[in-house]
Amino acid sequence: MNFIAYAMFLGIENYMSLKRDPGAHIQTHNADSSDMGKFMTPTLRELKYTAPYMHNGMLKTLEEVVAFYNQGGGEDRNKDPLLKPLNLTEAEQNDLIAFLLALSGEPLTTAEYVWTDEFPTEYEVIEDWRNVRN
Repeated sequence: MNFIAYAMFLGIENYMSLKRDPGAHIQTHNADSSDMGKFMTPTLRELKYTAPYMHNGMLKTLEEVVAFYNQGGGEDRNKDPLLKPLNLTEAEQNDLIAFLLALSGEPLTTAEYVWTDEFPTEYEVIEDWRNVRN
């Protein structure tokens, strides 16, 4: 149901007939559909805090992600032919996971990062802002 609501909201054509996730096509709408099933890669910073992983949240841990790519990245007709099994040893997989975790800092949830000041008031509130031109 979530995908249907999402597809309706974004105006994806013929969304009830889709057999797979359209991926980047939602944003880029290439006329030849060459972007169908391809995905934009997010940053690796703060990776520790962004689980679940993959575009659809199918992998719950970084260990699962590394194992997935170590085995070749699954089967998909749109998978890049350059994506092959990594054949990493268990120690290399653990090192890779440690590296990925090191790309995350401490969470910014302590009092020093919480906004406590008054919000600026030098701008007046724009009523019905969606219908006002810039």
